[in-house]
Amino acid sequence: MLPNAFFIGNGVSPYANIWEGEDTTAWSWGSYILPFMEADVAGNFDNAAAPWNYFEANDISLDVLEQPISGFMCPSDYAGEDINMGDERDTWLTGAPPEIQPPNPGPPAPGHSGATKVLSARSNYVGNNTWFGWYLRGRFVGAVAGKKNQYGNTESPSNSGIFWRGSNLKISQIPDGLSKTIMIGERSTASGQAALIYLTKASSEAQTIERTLGTANARLNTPPDSSGNATEEGRSGYSSDHAGGVIQFLFCDGSVHQIQDSIEHAATAQWRSRTAFLGAKAFENLCSRQDGVQ
Repeated sequence: MLPNAFFIGNGVSPYANIWEGEDTTAWSWGSYILPFMEADVAGNFDNAAAPWNYFEANDISLDVLEQPISGFMCPSDYAGEDINMGDERDTWLTGAPPEIQPPNPGPPAPGHSGATKVLSARSNYVGNNTWFGWYLRGRFVGAVAGKKNQYGNTESPSNSGIFWRGSNLKISQIPDGLSKTIMIGERSTASGQAALIYLTKASSEAQTIERTLGTANARLNTPPDSSGNATEEGRSGYSSDHAGGVIQFLFCDGSVHQIQDSIEHAATAQWRSRTAFLGAKAFENLCSRQDGVQ
């Protein structure tokens, strides 16, 4: 839905340069922009603290993570629920769950039953992480947490897209131009288990951050498998349930555009170095901020 993408763009523009988290579970870019979207969720999360430390210190139930925000949900996502139930969309507590006592004697507060697996609210929007693959370990197998980006630790700034682990991107580091570079795109539940608003996992650059980020190294509108389940490719890319095969993308200048899933796209290409542009197609160029195509 165009208004939703534009609404998110208003929030991201002043704050998209910060997305941190080296721990197994970390804040996502969505949690950082809540104050700019006038979305008061648990006091607009103090991102200076690790997630579980923040919830415990402020006596906040983990139930807050299940609170949906309409601006993050596309009405066309016919299979989506308020809480993302995807089997690859959970996050995990590190260590024991917060021990928060209710104001009156009785059982623990909701959301603190001792379980370590945490479900949270659905988002249909993912940040642009990269244009071609992840590191050297395979098409959808990313670098481990010890490596900062898909090129090892040798590139500065890291990665070819806009968001990644610990990203701190400046406008000056988007030489292709803000109007020519994708920042955020859609992902549907049926095609890709959608995404999450508040938290992500940062243990592997591809297989875990897909909860909030996407890659051009996946076919647009990847169909589910024969059993109706989202595939690994679908969970990593962009998709929507809009008529005509169009997907909405928010560009770095704040504009929103619909892109047909038939756009020229070398989706099956393997990893390439940042300077190997010869095989890049139109969609990959839009997902790279520094491919030289303006």
